[in-house]
Amino acid sequence: MLETGRVVGVVAACLAVLVMAASLALRSVASTAAVDTVERVAAEIMLFSQTAVDPATGGAFQSADRFIEVYLSQRVAGRGELLAGTSNGGERLALVRGDGAHDLSAISDEARLQVLAPGSAGTTSSAGVGAITWRNVKVHAGDTRGFVAVVVFHAAESAAAAWSAFGLAALAVLALVAVGLTTWRVSRRPRRDRRARPSGGDATALA
Repeated sequence: MLETGRVVGVVAACLAVLVMAASLALRSVASTAAVDTVERVAAEIMLFSQTAVDPATGGAFQSADRFIEVYLSQRVAGRGELLAGTSNGGERLALVRGDGAHDLSAISDEARLQVLAPGSAGTTSSAGVGAITWRNVKVHAGDTRGFVAVVVFHAAESAAAAWSAFGLAALAVLALVAVGLTTWRVSRRPRRDRRARPSGGDATALA
């Protein structure tokens, strides 16, 4: 039994370290994914503002407000994504929100001021919604400009990472149980007598 306990203890320690390392890696991936999403959407907005045409006129957008309204009306936000358009004067123009994303009103006043600051970008934490990564994109059309705040809530990706970590922990427990049972069964088997037996020649000689 002592040998079984040692084997199970070593395996348990190794599995615990493995699960912790995997959990930290998943959280890091979730944070990196948020930054990548913000940068990708920001690049998409800037490209679209330079190449898109106004469906009402068939020509280039003459107003940043008009561009923002059209763009956000056609945009489908991904999980945890929030896109909020504002005019140069700070007027709210349009907003699109994906699954797991909160409204701007759910963000603390301090964090909301950071998100809506023209040209701002970064990662911060807000009470009630957790960590967020954002980038406020300047949009130019005609002689006007506006802004689109691209916000990603980490909680959406973190929840997926937490479920993955939970799955790994469950597998680790099953593996530990399997190792324990196997070791216990092996230890319960009767040991064979490994003492050397005299060969036939030796037996005859002794006779």
